[in-house]
Amino acid sequence: MLAARALGGHGGSVTTKTISGAITTGYTLSVAYSALSITGAGVVDGAGGGNGAGGSTHNGGAGVAGGAGVLLGFDAAVSDSGTVTGGGRELAERFPAGFYARPALVEMPAQTELVCEETFAPVLYVLRFSDFAEAIRIHNAVPQGLASSVFTTDLREAELFLSAAGSDCGIANVNIGPSGAEIGGAFGGEKETGGGRESGSDAWKAYMRRATNTVNFSRDLPLAQGIRFDVEG
Repeated sequence: MLAARALGGHGGSVTTKTISGAITTGYTLSVAYSALSITGAGVVDGAGGGNGAGGSTHNGGAGVAGGAGVLLGFDAAVSDSGTVTGGGRELAERFPAGFYARPALVEMPAQTELVCEETFAPVLYVLRFSDFAEAIRIHNAVPQGLASSVFTTDLREAELFLSAAGSDCGIANVNIGPSGAEIGGAFGGEKETGGGRESGSDAWKAYMRRATNTVNFSRDLPLAQGIRFDVEG
């Protein structure tokens, strides 16, 4: 399963942050909040659980003990004035030894301690923000930092998100989800989900003989880095 943290920007942009368990948090601008909530509720109803090898399965299972913690999380969200759509256990009769959590959309009034926890279940917390700077601040105020993404049509937001002042995750994407990294990119996170990088160029270097090549296509013999060493005579 995937843990993602979602943000929203101006004009209905949304950002996501991967932790490593289930979908965790969505931050959305007030004007786009209703649309995101309605769409998310529809996804909750359409996402089914079951055998992870099945082509139509969206949610795999977990141990019953771990599942109990997920249910307590829903109760805690309600105690924090959150509104839960979906949630609960499903397929209990078919898989009594496993726990399949029904996807949940949890609308929260603020980022609470619960929202910052790494929840290994298909849970999306949705929060409002007033401007993109606030969204980045909330986004980075969690102990995890594996992968993240922003969905926006604003180039300034996209560049800010990818900069040192933006996402603090090891992977930062624009207009694509945070579920891992492309084959050519190194995979790894920061903070509690740190620990270095794997794959990508970091992996290739161990199997390559690297060489630095410079080709001069002129009839002159220039020195490196534009250095001039003129000799009169």
